[in-house]
Parts: sequence; C-alpha cells; structure tokens
Amino acid sequence: METGRPFTAAFNIGDMLDAYDVLRAHAPSPQHIVPGHDPLVMRRYPPPEPELEGLVVRLDVMPREA
Repeated sequence: METGRPFTAAFNIGDMLDAYDVLRAHAPSPQHIVPGHDPLVMRRYPPPEPELEGLVVRLDVMPREA
C-alpha cells in the first residue's frame, strides 16, 4: 500500500486501489494505518518489553525508522 502497488493476489485491483485511498483519507497519518498481516509490523514497532521482541508490538507509539 505504501508504494501504491496492488497486492499480487487480488480479485479486483481497482477496488483494492480505491480502498487504499479510503484508508489514507480516514487515517490522521500514514503511521495510523497498520496492516496486521504484514510481517514488517513486527520490525517497525517496538515490543512492550525486550523479552517480547518478535512476539508482540506496541501500536501506541510511533514506528521505528524504516
């Protein structure tokens, strides 16, 4: 979504791209759009405790720099 490219497996690409626009329009910032299925979320957001690295993340803080 960040790059504007559609996901490789989609039924209707036009609907997908329209949905990206809807998300962007409703989110206060790009950092508020968190794709739960994306493994990068685990790297972009910090864990609540160091021992939880790779298991859970805090979504109430800004993401780490990409």
